[in-house]
Amino acid sequence: MGIPDESTGIVTHSLGGVTALHALDRLPGQWRLGAFIAVAGFVSPLPTLPELDSFTAVRPDVERTAARTAHRSVLLSDNDTYVPAAHTATLGRALRAEAITVPGAGHFLTEEGVTTLPQVAERLLAL
Repeated sequence: MGIPDESTGIVTHSLGGVTALHALDRLPGQWRLGAFIAVAGFVSPLPTLPELDSFTAVRPDVERTAARTAHRSVLLSDNDTYVPAAHTATLGRALRAEAITVPGAGHFLTEEGVTTLPQVAERLLAL
C-alpha cells in the first residue's frame, strides 16, 4: 500500500474494507489519507459468512484511520444478502463517515446490475 498522503484515496469493496483497515493499522508514522470509501464494508462477523470471522477476530483501529483521513464514506445497499446494511452502517459510524444508501444495489456486483458507482467517482474527484 505504501505510505498514503492527502492525495491518496482508498476504495474498498466488502472484505477489502476490513483488509485495508488492518493494513492501515500497520503503517508507521503520522500518515494522512485523502479519502477512504468502503462499499459494503464491515468490521464485525457476518451472519451469512462465518468463514470470514478470522478477518474480524481483531477489530482494526477504525477511529485512528478516521482521525487521519480527510474524507470518509460508506456505501450500503438495502438488499445486500452478504453484508447486511446494519454492518456497513456500524462501520460508517465508527469512521464518522458519510453513509450513502444505494437502493437495490445488492452486494454491488456486476451480475446484480451494478457496473458503475458515480457516488464513488464524485468523492474521489473532490480530492
